[in-house]
Amino acid sequence: MMSKRENMNPIIMHTNYCGNTPAVEYMFKKAKSWGYDGIECHVESSSNNYNSHDEYITDVKKYREKYNIEHIYFGYSLKEAGDSDGAVRDMAVSKAADFFTLAKKELGVDLCNIAAGGYILSKDADVHPFDFDRHGSAAASEDDIARYVDSLQKLAAHLERIGVKVALETHMNLIHDTPEATVKLVDMIGSPNVGVNMDYGNYYWHERCKSLEETFRIYEGRIFYFHLKNAIKLPNFIRFQTQLSEGQINHREYLSLIKKYDIQAPIVLESPRDGDREWYAQEDLAYIKSVMTDLDF
Repeated sequence: MMSKRENMNPIIMHTNYCGNTPAVEYMFKKAKSWGYDGIECHVESSSNNYNSHDEYITDVKKYREKYNIEHIYFGYSLKEAGDSDGAVRDMAVSKAADFFTLAKKELGVDLCNIAAGGYILSKDADVHPFDFDRHGSAAASEDDIARYVDSLQKLAAHLERIGVKVALETHMNLIHDTPEATVKLVDMIGSPNVGVNMDYGNYYWHERCKSLEETFRIYEGRIFYFHLKNAIKLPNFIRFQTQLSEGQINHREYLSLIKKYDIQAPIVLESPRDGDREWYAQEDLAYIKSVMTDLDF
């Protein structure tokens, strides 16, 4: 039987443990066999072989029932959120609204992960590609920000009507790449249905990354969702992705802070790197479960 804390923080498998374009049945089968509480389906990658979102959701529903997966979330990319053409932005928002409505109606999904816009890169050609403190929100103009706010406010109005929340994923090169930039965006949107996916593993690649404790404090009251991944950060922008137990991010501290701040949100384990991802999925889950036991989750 799961503890109260575990019920508040189900352990979710990101679909990238099954590769970059996983088949729907395969990822559900694996999540169940490995012992995850649920799955985050990355829409852009796992719906490639479908003609419509209706067909895709139908299959997700079928395999959810077949493999008895309780928790379902989606990762959705709203790539056109910052487009300079208002009509393009509105069309993208309408498409996203239709998807979240369908996911809520057919699967009862009321929380999803979301990435807004594409990469925003510094106009200075001398900036290193991995100098993330100078890309993303640092390279965005006030006009850029206004376009994102417009798109996300329109989506939020729909989400409030249907009872679905979305969490903006902290991600390098996006407009929501640092805690400060993400909080600014969320507060400008001003909706209780738009919060934060604290992906510290992405933020960690920034040279001026703040500590876990500081990051939790900045995000206070806005965290809906967690992504866990790990890395080793060396000078001169050298970065290596690792398994959860082997990098420089201390996930024992990370989980203890989730407990300390009493945050009720899914904990999604993720493997955005090549290699034997299916082994990483099992080892990462065993490690996190061991740490949760130690911390009396």
